Amino acid sequence: MVSDLESTVLPSPGQVTWGQKNWKGPEDADLTVSLRRRGDLMVVSVRLRDDKTVVAADASPKAILAADHLELRWMEWGTTRFMRDQQVELGVARNKQGAPVATWFKPPKKKDTPPPTIRWTSPEAVEVEVPLAWFMPTPAKLDYYDPTRATAQFTVFFSDGDGRGQETLVNADPGMLFVADPGRPFPSLAQVVQPWVRVEDGATLRSLLW
Repeated sequence: MVSDLESTVLPSPGQVTWGQKNWKGPEDADLTVSLRRRGDLMVVSVRLRDDKTVVAADASPKAILAADHLELRWMEWGTTRFMRDQQVELGVARNKQGAPVATWFKPPKKKDTPPPTIRWTSPEAVEVEVPLAWFMPTPAKLDYYDPTRATAQFTVFFSDGDGRGQETLVNADPGMLFVADPGRPFPSLAQVVQPWVRVEDGATLRSLLW
Protein backbone atom coordinates (compact mmCIF):
# COMPACT_ATOMS: atom_id res chain seq x y z
CA MET A 1 0.00 0.00 0.00
CA VAL A 2 1.73 3.19 -1.21
CA SER A 3 0.65 6.62 0.06
CA ASP A 4 2.12 10.07 0.53
CA LEU A 5 1.67 9.90 4.31
CA GLU A 6 4.24 7.26 5.20
CA SER A 7 6.64 4.89 3.49
CA THR A 8 5.69 1.32 2.65
CA VAL A 9 8.56 -1.12 3.26
CA LEU A 10 8.64 -4.14 0.98
CA PRO A 11 9.28 -7.63 2.40
CA SER A 12 12.81 -8.01 3.71
CA PRO A 13 15.29 -9.67 3.57
CA GLY A 14 15.31 -9.94 -0.18
CA GLN A 15 14.90 -13.22 -2.03
CA VAL A 16 17.80 -14.62 -4.03
CA THR A 17 16.30 -15.36 -7.45
CA TRP A 18 19.50 -16.07 -9.39
CA GLY A 19 23.06 -17.09 -8.51
CA GLN A 20 22.24 -18.84 -5.22
CA LYS A 21 25.56 -20.70 -5.31
CA ASN A 22 27.43 -17.38 -5.25
CA TRP A 23 25.43 -15.87 -2.37
CA LYS A 24 27.07 -16.04 1.07
CA GLY A 25 24.23 -14.46 3.04
CA PRO A 26 22.70 -11.01 3.66
CA GLU A 27 26.09 -9.53 4.49
CA ASP A 28 27.22 -10.43 0.96
CA ALA A 29 24.27 -8.84 -0.87
CA ASP A 30 20.88 -7.64 0.31
CA LEU A 31 18.52 -4.70 -0.02
CA THR A 32 15.72 -2.89 1.78
CA VAL A 33 13.13 -1.12 -0.35
CA SER A 34 10.53 1.45 0.68
CA LEU A 35 7.94 3.17 -1.51
CA ARG A 36 6.19 6.51 -1.09
CA ARG A 37 3.92 8.56 -3.27
CA ARG A 38 4.97 12.12 -4.12
CA GLY A 39 2.32 13.71 -6.31
CA ASP A 40 2.33 11.86 -9.63
CA LEU A 41 5.55 10.05 -8.73
CA MET A 42 6.40 6.94 -6.75
CA VAL A 43 9.67 7.43 -4.88
CA VAL A 44 11.60 4.16 -4.65
CA SER A 45 14.15 4.31 -1.81
CA VAL A 46 16.69 1.47 -1.69
CA ARG A 47 19.32 0.74 0.96
CA LEU A 48 21.94 -1.83 0.01
CA ARG A 49 24.16 -4.26 1.85
CA ASP A 50 27.27 -5.30 -0.06
CA ASP A 51 30.65 -6.58 1.10
CA LYS A 52 32.42 -5.26 -2.01
CA THR A 53 31.27 -2.25 -4.02
CA VAL A 54 31.81 -2.23 -7.78
CA VAL A 55 31.01 1.03 -9.60
CA ALA A 56 30.27 1.44 -13.31
CA ALA A 57 33.20 2.40 -15.53
CA ASP A 58 30.86 4.46 -17.73
CA ALA A 59 27.17 4.88 -18.56
CA SER A 60 26.97 2.12 -21.18
CA PRO A 61 24.60 -0.82 -20.66
CA LYS A 62 27.59 -3.19 -20.62
CA ALA A 63 29.34 -1.20 -17.86
CA ILE A 64 26.19 -0.94 -15.75
CA LEU A 65 25.50 -4.66 -16.11
CA ALA A 66 29.08 -5.45 -14.99
CA ALA A 67 28.82 -3.20 -11.91
CA ASP A 68 26.75 -3.49 -8.77
CA HIS A 69 23.41 -2.14 -9.91
CA LEU A 70 19.69 -2.07 -9.36
CA GLU A 71 17.17 -3.43 -11.83
CA LEU A 72 13.70 -1.90 -11.55
CA ARG A 73 11.13 -3.94 -13.44
CA TRP A 74 7.47 -3.21 -14.06
CA MET A 75 4.72 -3.86 -16.57
CA GLU A 76 3.82 -0.96 -18.84
CA TRP A 77 0.05 -1.08 -19.10
CA GLY A 78 -1.70 -1.72 -22.41
CA THR A 79 1.15 -0.78 -24.74
CA THR A 80 0.84 -3.44 -27.42
CA ARG A 81 -1.55 -3.58 -30.34
CA PHE A 82 -3.86 -5.90 -28.41
CA MET A 83 -3.58 -3.84 -25.20
CA ARG A 84 -1.29 -6.34 -23.51
CA ASP A 85 1.15 -5.22 -20.85
CA GLN A 86 4.83 -4.96 -21.77
CA GLN A 87 7.74 -5.48 -19.39
CA VAL A 88 10.08 -2.54 -18.85
CA GLU A 89 13.45 -2.85 -17.10
CA LEU A 90 15.66 -0.01 -15.88
CA GLY A 91 19.29 -0.48 -14.80
CA VAL A 92 20.71 1.94 -12.18
CA ALA A 93 24.31 2.17 -10.96
CA ARG A 94 26.81 4.84 -9.97
CA ASN A 95 30.22 5.84 -11.31
CA LYS A 96 33.53 6.58 -9.55
CA GLN A 97 32.37 10.12 -8.78
CA GLY A 98 29.24 8.80 -7.07
CA ALA A 99 26.96 10.16 -9.81
CA PRO A 100 24.01 8.04 -11.01
CA VAL A 101 24.15 6.27 -14.35
CA ALA A 102 21.15 4.50 -15.84
CA THR A 103 20.05 2.65 -18.94
CA TRP A 104 17.00 0.83 -20.29
CA PHE A 105 17.63 -2.92 -20.42
CA LYS A 106 14.07 -3.25 -21.75
CA PRO A 107 12.85 0.18 -22.88
CA PRO A 108 9.31 1.57 -22.75
CA LYS A 109 7.28 1.53 -25.92
CA LYS A 110 7.60 5.30 -26.28
CA LYS A 111 10.97 5.80 -27.94
CA ASP A 112 13.63 8.09 -26.47
CA THR A 113 12.02 8.07 -23.01
CA PRO A 114 14.71 9.42 -20.66
CA PRO A 115 15.46 7.60 -17.40
CA PRO A 116 13.70 8.96 -14.30
CA THR A 117 15.30 11.20 -11.69
CA ILE A 118 17.88 9.26 -9.66
CA ARG A 119 19.76 10.36 -6.52
CA TRP A 120 22.50 8.43 -4.72
CA THR A 121 22.26 9.87 -1.21
CA SER A 122 25.16 7.68 -0.02
CA PRO A 123 27.18 4.74 -1.43
CA GLU A 124 24.54 2.43 0.09
CA ALA A 125 21.35 4.41 -0.56
CA VAL A 126 19.59 5.54 -3.74
CA GLU A 127 16.24 7.11 -4.62
CA VAL A 128 14.46 6.73 -7.95
CA GLU A 129 11.39 8.82 -8.84
CA VAL A 130 9.19 6.75 -11.14
CA PRO A 131 6.15 8.44 -12.74
CA LEU A 132 2.97 6.56 -11.81
CA ALA A 133 1.75 6.87 -15.40
CA TRP A 134 4.58 4.58 -16.52
CA PHE A 135 3.07 1.48 -14.94
CA MET A 136 -0.55 2.38 -14.17
CA PRO A 137 -3.37 3.01 -16.66
CA THR A 138 -4.73 6.50 -17.15
CA PRO A 139 -8.39 7.59 -17.39
CA ALA A 140 -7.79 8.41 -21.06
CA LYS A 141 -7.13 4.71 -21.68
CA LEU A 142 -10.02 3.38 -19.64
CA ASP A 143 -12.57 5.93 -18.48
CA TYR A 144 -13.71 4.12 -15.33
CA TYR A 145 -10.16 3.17 -14.22
CA ASP A 146 -8.66 5.47 -11.62
CA PRO A 147 -4.83 5.09 -11.64
CA THR A 148 -4.63 6.05 -7.96
CA ARG A 149 -6.68 2.96 -7.07
CA ALA A 150 -5.08 0.43 -9.37
CA THR A 151 -2.81 -2.49 -8.70
CA ALA A 152 0.55 -2.68 -10.44
CA GLN A 153 3.45 -5.07 -10.86
CA PHE A 154 6.73 -3.59 -9.67
CA THR A 155 9.90 -5.37 -8.50
CA VAL A 156 13.35 -4.16 -7.43
CA PHE A 157 16.45 -6.33 -7.91
CA PHE A 158 19.99 -5.82 -6.62
CA SER A 159 22.64 -7.32 -8.88
CA ASP A 160 25.89 -8.05 -7.02
CA GLY A 161 29.05 -8.58 -9.04
CA ASP A 162 32.09 -8.36 -6.69
CA GLY A 163 34.18 -7.41 -9.72
CA ARG A 164 33.48 -10.58 -11.71
CA GLY A 165 30.34 -9.55 -13.55
CA GLN A 166 26.79 -10.34 -12.55
CA GLU A 167 26.85 -13.08 -9.90
CA THR A 168 23.72 -12.76 -7.76
CA LEU A 169 20.25 -11.24 -8.05
CA VAL A 170 18.40 -10.39 -4.83
CA ASN A 171 14.91 -8.97 -5.16
CA ALA A 172 12.18 -7.28 -3.16
CA ASP A 173 8.71 -7.89 -4.58
CA PRO A 174 5.53 -6.27 -3.18
CA GLY A 175 3.23 -8.74 -4.92
CA MET A 176 0.13 -6.60 -5.44
CA LEU A 177 0.84 -2.88 -5.31
CA PHE A 178 -1.91 -0.41 -4.34
CA VAL A 179 -1.44 3.37 -4.59
CA ALA A 180 -3.60 5.61 -2.41
CA ASP A 181 -5.07 8.97 -3.33
CA PRO A 182 -3.06 11.97 -2.05
CA GLY A 183 -3.71 12.60 1.63
CA ARG A 184 -5.29 9.19 2.23
CA PRO A 185 -3.67 6.33 4.14
CA PHE A 186 -5.45 3.64 2.09
CA PRO A 187 -6.68 3.26 -1.49
CA SER A 188 -10.29 4.11 -2.24
CA LEU A 189 -12.77 1.50 -3.33
CA ALA A 190 -14.10 1.72 -6.87
CA GLN A 191 -17.90 1.90 -6.92
CA VAL A 192 -19.77 0.43 -9.85
CA VAL A 193 -23.56 0.89 -9.95
CA GLN A 194 -25.43 -2.03 -11.49
CA PRO A 195 -28.86 -1.40 -13.08
CA TRP A 196 -31.96 -3.00 -11.55
CA VAL A 197 -33.57 -5.81 -13.57
CA ARG A 198 -37.18 -6.90 -13.06
CA VAL A 199 -37.44 -10.53 -11.96
CA GLU A 200 -40.27 -12.61 -13.39
CA ASP A 201 -42.68 -14.50 -11.13
CA GLY A 202 -41.43 -17.99 -10.37
CA ALA A 203 -37.79 -17.15 -11.06
CA THR A 204 -35.22 -19.39 -9.39
CA LEU A 205 -31.66 -18.71 -8.32
CA ARG A 206 -30.44 -20.91 -11.19
CA SER A 207 -32.39 -18.90 -13.76
CA LEU A 208 -31.01 -15.66 -12.38
CA LEU A 209 -27.44 -16.93 -12.58
CA TRP A 210 -27.78 -18.26 -16.10
